[in-house]
Amino acid sequence: PGGDDYFYEGDMGKWEKLAYTLKARYYMHLTKAPGYNAATQADLALAALEKGMTDHDDDLKFPYAGIAGQENVWYTTFLPGSTLILASGFVDSLKVRNDPRLTKMVKPATVTRLYTGRQIGTVDVGNLESYSRPTDFYQGAAGNNYIVAYLEALFLKAEATLIRSGATAAQPIYQEAIRAHMQKLGVATTAIDTYLAARGTLTAGNALQGIMEE
Repeated sequence: PGGDDYFYEGDMGKWEKLAYTLKARYYMHLTKAPGYNAATQADLALAALEKGMTDHDDDLKFPYAGIAGQENVWYTTFLPGSTLILASGFVDSLKVRNDPRLTKMVKPATVTRLYTGRQIGTVDVGNLESYSRPTDFYQGAAGNNYIVAYLEALFLKAEATLIRSGATAAQPIYQEAIRAHMQKLGVATTAIDTYLAARGTLTAGNALQGIMEE
């Protein structure tokens, strides 16, 4: 299909990697479902990921030209011109962890110049321009709309490895996934290293939460 394929331009190898990555996702969704065994599902996911996405070039993303009528869907969904803003749970989680991705993913609010999310359920929100929205990496008119990313494959691998082999085995994959995301966003290597050190070591008690947070 060539140019008629907006995602992979007819590269069937990439479509196949996507299919295996999705299979891994669905296997992992069933790890706690009645009638399914977590270890078995993890093994199936790991086997699928062997044929899944291998780098950022495999991302399933919709490209936008950025011209009138062909803007990124998030460009017209968030402010200005809309009432959609970022939630405090997301913004505050980045602030609390001193996550260097904060400035790469979140814009300071127009009015206050602070990184502020809206608390979900708040009735009187005041001026919507007092809240943050995504940076141009995600919301820019010509930004990509990421649908399935290589990063998900890495985090799926980390979770499946945790189930099958424990936190110690999952640790390097978990860190690789974080590093890959930060590099994609343009975070400096020193900042990445500092953050990973601050996140500490995965244990049986915190590993799943850590993977899910990231």
